[in-house]
Amino acid sequence: MGRGLENTERRTSLSVETMTAFILQENVLKKNKQKAAASANAAAGTKTELSFFEQIQSEIMAIFNEVVR
Repeated sequence: MGRGLENTERRTSLSVETMTAFILQENVLKKNKQKAAASANAAAGTKTELSFFEQIQSEIMAIFNEVVR
């Protein structure tokens, strides 16, 4: 009878360890996704800022070319 209880305790312990590992893995994946999204957003923001400055530079050059003619 003692062995049956021991096996049940072992299975319960393994089940708890498995669930803990699963939860930790999910948290790591969630944080990695958040970091990836933040990086993508930062890159998109940088690209937007660059295109904005490129547009201004282009307009300034167009005005400069008109003045020089």
